[in-house]
Amino acid sequence: MHNYEARHHHHHQPKNSLPFVKLPSFSGKSDHNVYLVCEAKVEQIFNVYEVEEDQKVKLASLELLDYAMQWWHQIVMDIRLNNRSVVVSWSDLKLCMRAQFFPLHYRKKLFLKLK
Repeated sequence: MHNYEARHHHHHQPKNSLPFVKLPSFSGKSDHNVYLVCEAKVEQIFNVYEVEEDQKVKLASLELLDYAMQWWHQIVMDIRLNNRSVVVSWSDLKLCMRAQFFPLHYRKKLFLKLK
Protein backbone atom coordinates (compact mmCIF):
# COMPACT_ATOMS: atom_id res chain seq x y z
CA MET A 1 0.00 0.00 0.00
CA HIS A 2 2.85 2.39 0.73
CA ASN A 3 4.21 1.95 -2.82
CA TYR A 4 0.82 2.82 -4.31
CA GLU A 5 0.60 6.01 -2.24
CA ALA A 6 4.12 7.06 -3.18
CA ARG A 7 3.39 6.64 -6.88
CA HIS A 8 0.09 8.49 -6.75
CA HIS A 9 0.92 11.39 -4.49
CA HIS A 10 1.50 14.22 -6.93
CA HIS A 11 2.12 17.11 -4.57
CA HIS A 12 5.58 15.83 -3.56
CA GLN A 13 7.45 16.56 -6.76
CA PRO A 14 11.23 16.35 -6.61
CA LYS A 15 13.03 19.67 -6.89
CA ASN A 16 13.67 20.69 -10.52
CA SER A 17 10.92 18.42 -11.85
CA LEU A 18 8.55 19.89 -14.39
CA PRO A 19 4.88 20.15 -13.50
CA PHE A 20 2.47 18.24 -15.70
CA VAL A 21 1.11 20.98 -17.91
CA LYS A 22 -0.01 20.35 -21.48
CA LEU A 23 0.94 23.26 -23.74
CA PRO A 24 0.06 23.70 -27.39
CA SER A 25 2.80 22.64 -29.77
CA PHE A 26 4.31 25.06 -32.26
CA SER A 27 6.12 24.09 -35.46
CA GLY A 28 7.09 27.53 -36.75
CA LYS A 29 5.69 26.78 -40.19
CA SER A 30 2.24 28.29 -39.71
CA ASP A 31 1.15 31.81 -40.46
CA HIS A 32 2.06 34.56 -38.01
CA ASN A 33 -1.36 34.59 -36.34
CA VAL A 34 -0.88 30.97 -35.23
CA TYR A 35 2.19 32.06 -33.29
CA LEU A 36 0.24 34.83 -31.51
CA VAL A 37 -2.59 32.46 -30.57
CA CYS A 38 -0.11 29.86 -29.33
CA GLU A 39 1.79 32.42 -27.25
CA ALA A 40 -1.43 33.72 -25.70
CA LYS A 41 -2.58 30.17 -24.87
CA VAL A 42 0.76 29.30 -23.26
CA GLU A 43 0.59 32.53 -21.23
CA GLN A 44 -2.91 31.63 -20.07
CA ILE A 45 -1.88 28.09 -19.06
CA PHE A 46 1.17 29.38 -17.16
CA ASN A 47 -1.08 31.79 -15.24
CA VAL A 48 -3.82 29.25 -14.47
CA TYR A 49 -1.36 26.60 -13.24
CA GLU A 50 0.92 29.18 -11.57
CA VAL A 51 3.99 27.74 -13.29
CA GLU A 52 7.23 28.90 -11.67
CA GLU A 53 9.30 31.30 -13.78
CA ASP A 54 12.31 28.93 -13.87
CA GLN A 55 10.13 26.19 -15.43
CA LYS A 56 8.48 28.21 -18.21
CA VAL A 57 11.28 28.12 -20.80
CA LYS A 58 11.80 24.40 -20.21
CA LEU A 59 8.10 23.62 -20.62
CA ALA A 60 7.58 25.86 -23.64
CA SER A 61 10.65 24.52 -25.45
CA LEU A 62 9.38 20.94 -25.02
CA GLU A 63 6.46 21.75 -27.31
CA LEU A 64 8.52 23.13 -30.20
CA LEU A 65 8.34 20.92 -33.29
CA ASP A 66 9.87 20.80 -36.78
CA TYR A 67 11.39 24.14 -37.83
CA ALA A 68 10.76 25.75 -34.43
CA MET A 69 12.61 22.91 -32.69
CA GLN A 70 15.55 23.24 -35.10
CA TRP A 71 15.58 26.99 -34.47
CA TRP A 72 15.55 26.43 -30.67
CA HIS A 73 18.41 23.89 -30.87
CA GLN A 74 20.44 26.50 -32.77
CA ILE A 75 19.71 29.07 -30.05
CA VAL A 76 20.83 26.58 -27.38
CA MET A 77 24.01 25.81 -29.35
CA ASP A 78 24.76 29.54 -29.70
CA ILE A 79 24.26 29.98 -25.96
CA ARG A 80 26.61 27.09 -25.20
CA LEU A 81 29.25 28.54 -27.47
CA ASN A 82 28.82 31.92 -25.71
CA ASN A 83 27.90 33.67 -28.93
CA ARG A 84 24.54 34.71 -27.54
CA SER A 85 22.95 35.83 -24.30
CA VAL A 86 21.16 33.18 -22.30
CA VAL A 87 17.39 32.77 -22.64
CA VAL A 88 16.42 32.37 -19.00
CA SER A 89 12.90 33.77 -18.74
CA TRP A 90 9.60 33.38 -20.50
CA SER A 91 9.91 37.07 -21.49
CA ASP A 92 13.30 36.37 -23.10
CA LEU A 93 11.89 33.41 -25.01
CA LYS A 94 8.87 35.41 -26.20
CA LEU A 95 11.16 38.19 -27.49
CA CYS A 96 13.30 35.68 -29.40
CA MET A 97 10.29 33.84 -30.79
CA ARG A 98 8.51 37.03 -31.83
CA ALA A 99 11.62 38.18 -33.68
CA GLN A 100 11.79 34.84 -35.48
CA PHE A 101 8.15 33.87 -36.00
CA PHE A 102 6.30 37.20 -35.87
CA PRO A 103 8.55 39.59 -37.81
CA LEU A 104 8.53 43.34 -37.25
CA HIS A 105 7.10 44.13 -40.71
CA TYR A 106 4.12 41.89 -39.97
CA ARG A 107 3.62 43.49 -36.54
CA LYS A 108 3.58 46.93 -38.19
CA LYS A 109 1.06 45.75 -40.80
CA LEU A 110 -1.19 44.31 -38.08
CA PHE A 111 -0.89 47.48 -36.01
CA LEU A 112 -1.96 49.60 -39.01
CA LYS A 113 -4.99 47.33 -39.55
CA LEU A 114 -6.02 47.87 -35.94
CA LYS A 115 -5.91 51.69 -36.24
